[in-house]
Amino acid sequence: MTSLPHKLPQRLQHLAHVVNAYDICLKLEDSLQLAVNDGNDIGRNLIYIHILGYLIHHVPTEIGLGNISQEINLCYNNSTILALAQILYSHTPTPSDDASPPSFDTIQDMTNMTLQKTPQSYAQAKAYALILYHCVMTGTYDVFLVETIQKLATMYKSDTSARLGFTQCAHIFSASTNLSMEPGSAKQQYASTLWAILYCFGYENLFDELNGSKVHCLENVMTLESQFYTLFDRFDI
Repeated sequence: MTSLPHKLPQRLQHLAHVVNAYDICLKLEDSLQLAVNDGNDIGRNLIYIHILGYLIHHVPTEIGLGNISQEINLCYNNSTILALAQILYSHTPTPSDDASPPSFDTIQDMTNMTLQKTPQSYAQAKAYALILYHCVMTGTYDVFLVETIQKLATMYKSDTSARLGFTQCAHIFSASTNLSMEPGSAKQQYASTLWAILYCFGYENLFDELNGSKVHCLENVMTLESQFYTLFDRFDI
C-alpha cells in the first residue's frame, strides 16, 4: 500500500480534530517505516496505519470522518491506535458463496427480473448482477450467457474487442454477515462489530437496507471475471 500523503485534502485542512488525528497517523507511519528499515518485523502494522490514514482521506460521510478522527485522538499510545486499525482491517466483507447461475432464454428474461421483488438467493442475485452481461471491471462477457442467449452472442461477435470468460457474483457485503447466525456465536459477534463500525461511519440505515434476504439486492452485488473476483475477495484490487 502506498505511503500516506504528507497533507490532507484542502477541504479538511481547517478541521483541527481531523488534522490532529492525521498527524498521529503520519508520525506512527514514520516510526514503523524506520523499524522496517532497521530490519525489524512489524507484521501488518504498516498496513493497519495506512488503513486509518486513508480512511481520513476517503471516508464517505461527515459522521464517519468525525467518528474515526475522534477514535484516533482518544487513543493514548501507539498500541491502542494499531488495535483500532486492526479491528477495521479484520472486519471486512467476506467472500460470497458460489452457486450455479440461473437460466435465461432471452435478454428480456434477464431484464424482467429487475422488475421483481428483492432477490432471495445467490442465484437470483447473480441474475440481477448480470443484467449488464459482463464483468463490471473488464467488460468480459459471461460464457454461460453468450452460449444461451442468441442476441447476446450476436452482440459479442460484433464487438471485435470483446473478451469471453467466466464470471462470478460478488457481494459487497456478504450474506454471511447477517444470515444463519447462532445467537452468541463468533459469527454473530463478528457481524455485530462490522455493523457497529459501519454505523460509526455514518451508515445508520445500512443494516436495515441489507437485512436478511435484502443483502442480495442489486445495489450490493456486482459481476466480476473470476480472477478479479478472487482479487476482490483478497482486497488486492
